[in-house]
Amino acid sequence: MLAQVEVRPTAQGLQVAFYNAGRRIPVGPLLTTEEADLVCDVLTVKAALDAGQTLRSVRLSTRRGSAASIGLQEDAAKDLRDLPMRQLAAQLQDCVDLAEPLGCRLLQGAARLGHCCILQVLLTLASAAAGPDSAGRTPLHAAAAAGELAAMQLLLAAAPAAALMKDSEGCTPLGTAAGYCLGAAAQVLLAAAPGTAAALDDRGWTPAAVAASNGHVGVLRMLTAVASHTAARASRAGWTPLHIAALKGHPAAAAFLLSAAPATATRRDFDGWLPVHFAAGSNAVGAIGILLERAAATAAANSYYGETPLHIAAAKGHVEAMRMLAAAAPDTDRISWMERLHSPRGCCLAPPLGRSPNADLAERPGALGAVLLAVCEGGSAEVVSAALAATPPEDICAADMEGWTGAHFAAQHGHTEALSAVLQAGGDAAATAVNIAGLTPLHVAALNGQPAAAALLVAAAPQAAQAVDFNRRTPLACALQAPHSFATRLMWHILARFDS
Repeated sequence: MLAQVEVRPTAQGLQVAFYNAGRRIPVGPLLTTEEADLVCDVLTVKAALDAGQTLRSVRLSTRRGSAASIGLQEDAAKDLRDLPMRQLAAQLQDCVDLAEPLGCRLLQGAARLGHCCILQVLLTLASAAAGPDSAGRTPLHAAAAAGELAAMQLLLAAAPAAALMKDSEGCTPLGTAAGYCLGAAAQVLLAAAPGTAAALDDRGWTPAAVAASNGHVGVLRMLTAVASHTAARASRAGWTPLHIAALKGHPAAAAFLLSAAPATATRRDFDGWLPVHFAAGSNAVGAIGILLERAAATAAANSYYGETPLHIAAAKGHVEAMRMLAAAAPDTDRISWMERLHSPRGCCLAPPLGRSPNADLAERPGALGAVLLAVCEGGSAEVVSAALAATPPEDICAADMEGWTGAHFAAQHGHTEALSAVLQAGGDAAATAVNIAGLTPLHVAALNGQPAAAALLVAAAPQAAQAVDFNRRTPLACALQAPHSFATRLMWHILARFDS
C-alpha cells in the first residue's frame, strides 16, 4: 500500500510529512518535487521493511504511486531495518539541511555525510537524480570531499565511470580528495581510475598540483608514484607543483618535489618567475631555504620583468625573506637589467596574471632595486632598514630610467619612515637628487601635498628649498600650484623660510 505522506508547499519550499505508527515525521524544506518524492520513498521503503512487507511491490511517489520492485541488497535491507525510523528521519533532515546551502542534491548530501542506508535506497531508484548538482559535483565528488570511504565504494560499485567525471571547474573526484588532503580517499580513487592522476582541471592543475597547494606530502607521494611526470607538469600559467608549494609556503612538499623533479627548481612560469620568486613573495622562508640549498643560483635570477626574488620580497615587505635572499646573493639589490632596456613610464612591469604587489608597480618605468621597491610599497622602518642593509652605499641613490630615486617615491607618497631611513643612509645626495625633469624629492613632496615629507627634506638639506627644476620652479612654486589647499598652506609655512 502507499504510505501516508503529505507534501505541502511552504514559504521556504516543500515540506514532507510522513505518518508512521501514528507519528508524524516532518522533513524539509525541499526545493523540488523530485527531491520531496525521494524523501517520501526512502521513508516508505523503511516503513515496508519495519512492517515485514516484501520490497517486490512497493508503491513509490517517484513512480506516481504505482507498485515497483526495489532491488535492495539483503545486507543493505538489514542495515536499513536495523536503523530506527527517528534516526533515519534525522539523517534525511541532515541531508536536506546540507543540500540547500551548498546547492547540491539529496544524493550528494547523503554521500557527503556518509549516510549509507539512505544512499543505498536512493541508488536503487531509477529516478534518484544521481547527476551533478548546480556546481557540477557528482555524489562521488561529495563523498570524496568528506573522505567517506564506504559511500565512495557504494557509488563506484553503482557507477565506475563516476571516477572520471569532472565538476564545473574541471576537477575529478581524485582532485577533490587531493584538495582536502584525504589520502585514503585518494587511494580508493586511484585504484578505481589510475589515469585521473594526470587529469587537468580548468586551470591546468593536476591532482599533484592541488596536493602541493595544501602541502600534503603523503598524497603527493601517492600521486607521483602512479604518474611520475605530474611532479613537473606545468599549469596553464606555467606553474609546476613546486611553484605552487613555494607560493603556499610548504617546505616539506617543496623538498619532496625537488627530489621527484629536481629540474623544476629552475623552471620558469610564463612571467619568468622561478619557484623561489613565489616563495619570496609569500615570505615562505622555509621553502626559500630548501630551494636555495638545491639551486643557490636562483637567488639572483631575474624574471622576464627584471625582478629578482629580493625585489619581490622587498615589494611585499617580507623582512626575513629579504635578509635570507640578500645573504645568498649580495648583488641582487642593484637595479636589474630590465632597467637598462625599458624606459617609457607606464610599461607593464608587474606580472599580467595579477601577482603585482600593488598598483604602483605597474606604473614604474623599470624594475627597481630592492630599496626603491620597499620605499614605494610604503614599508615600515624595519622593512626599509633591512633593504638598506642589503644595499651598497653607492646604490642608496640609485635611480630608475626617469631619474626617480627611493627618496622621490617616498616623498611622493608621504612615507616619512621610509624617507627618513633613506635620508639617514644617503645624506645630502639623497635629499637633492634630481630626476630627468629636474625635480628633487622636495619638489615631488610639494607637488603631491606632502608637508611632513617636505619638513624632513628641508631639515636634511636646506639648500634643496632653493633648487629649481627645468621649468625654473622652486619647491615653493610647486606647492602653490598643487591642488591641496590645507597641505599647500602648511607647505608654504615650511618652505617660505628657506626660499629666498
